[in-house]
Amino acid sequence: MKRVLFFIVGVVISLNVWSQNDFVLLSRDYPVIDVVINGKLTAMIVDTGADVNIIDTDFAKKNGCNVIPTLDYNIGAGSNLSVHDVNNVNCTVKGRQISKFITAEIKDALIPISIKTGIKISGIIGTPAIKELGMIIDLSRGIVTIKKKSETLVSTD
Repeated sequence: MKRVLFFIVGVVISLNVWSQNDFVLLSRDYPVIDVVINGKLTAMIVDTGADVNIIDTDFAKKNGCNVIPTLDYNIGAGSNLSVHDVNNVNCTVKGRQISKFITAEIKDALIPISIKTGIKISGIIGTPAIKELGMIIDLSRGIVTIKKKSETLVSTD
């Protein structure tokens, strides 16, 4: 009986340790997660193909970020995308800090996902943050795991 009790306690402790690093995606169809930017809870989509972390410019301006105009990219068909450097961004995921953001006017690009999910999305978490957090995305289960700060990540550089 004691062995069974110790086994059950061990399993519960193990699950509890793992669950502290796991959290559920906000949508079963898209990798959308909660983040806190300058004290405001919002949602961002995780995009493994994005080379940068992006906050929508309007959201950044309304929430205390310092937007510094820098570049205009011509994205074809006569359209320009204004990309800006930004500072004064305190962005966390489950208490873990994300650094290195830019801003861009991406609100219109995020509207279709917001309509399908019912979640207002304020930006994109790209490869830099995915690496920084040691993020593992399991879309089939709708779970994201973030490595503990103490866990060593293998560098691919």
